[in-house]
Amino acid sequence: MNNYVVATVKSWNVEQFKLFSPTLPGKWHLITDKKDLSIDKLRKISPKYVFFPHWSWIVPDDVLSEFECVCFHMADVPYGRGGSPLQNLIIRGHKDTKLSALKMTNELDAGPVYFKEGLLLNGSAKDIFIRCSKKTFKMIKKIVE
Repeated sequence: MNNYVVATVKSWNVEQFKLFSPTLPGKWHLITDKKDLSIDKLRKISPKYVFFPHWSWIVPDDVLSEFECVCFHMADVPYGRGGSPLQNLIIRGHKDTKLSALKMTNELDAGPVYFKEGLLLNGSAKDIFIRCSKKTFKMIKKIVE
């Protein structure tokens, strides 16, 4: 049985983790604190993938080199790389975007793309983040299956 880790700090992602993880194959672990994302802890878990929906810190190089790390970026990368993608898309007048699942590298939002899914940008920021979270966990399911 494979182990998987989801590292996130946002409540909507924690909620989706609680809903989705029991329905997914493998054993799932949740990390919600930066200090808990350590190479030693990950080695004990030995995950096949470490998923990062809405993580706010740079992931250490030793984690990136030892584990398959996947982030989800709310832009059609390479367009929109970097911080605050939702705010930047709205300021630029976008009504929709792509949610990109990509392999993390030591360059921000620049790794190879697994795949992209469409994402509407209507509603409040909270509405969009919740919609994005639901789509993220569907994408996670697609990756692990």
